[in-house]
Amino acid sequence: MDVEVENKSSCVVKNISSQREHVGHFQQTWDNMLSKSKFSMKENYAVMIDDNHRVPLRYLLKGNNARSRALLTLWFVCHGKLAIKDRLKWFGMIHESRCSLCLTEDNSISHLFFDCRVSKAIWKDIFSWLEVNHDPEAWFGEINWVMGYTKRKWWKTILMKLAVA
Repeated sequence: MDVEVENKSSCVVKNISSQREHVGHFQQTWDNMLSKSKFSMKENYAVMIDDNHRVPLRYLLKGNNARSRALLTLWFVCHGKLAIKDRLKWFGMIHESRCSLCLTEDNSISHLFFDCRVSKAIWKDIFSWLEVNHDPEAWFGEINWVMGYTKRKWWKTILMKLAVA
């Protein structure tokens, strides 16, 4: 696939094209299954999934009592697909990408949720209410901290999941 075309493609097309190198291995497994007297879809599926690439978001999403709309938004945010101003500007839908809360910096996922002085103050209040001693960091550091925090099984974890969603 041409690099320019690939950059403008949807995430589905990008994912399909990234699997080209694995087709030979899948085909070999499929042919082996067809030659056996008993076909096992479970074995084929085990070959196709990547066990080494577990999604750590499961700790945030599983057992989260937030509304389904909030969980879907969280999923979009964590995958960088939420239509915020910098993304809309990149697509040419808007011309101004300044943060609506602080009106100082460009609006990105990291800025909107953790770097903006307004959202950082909100997070500090939430952490204070939960009696958690933590200062909000940049996006990737913060989301990794939250995912590690929500692995535990206690009442603060439930509230943290709700707060993040």
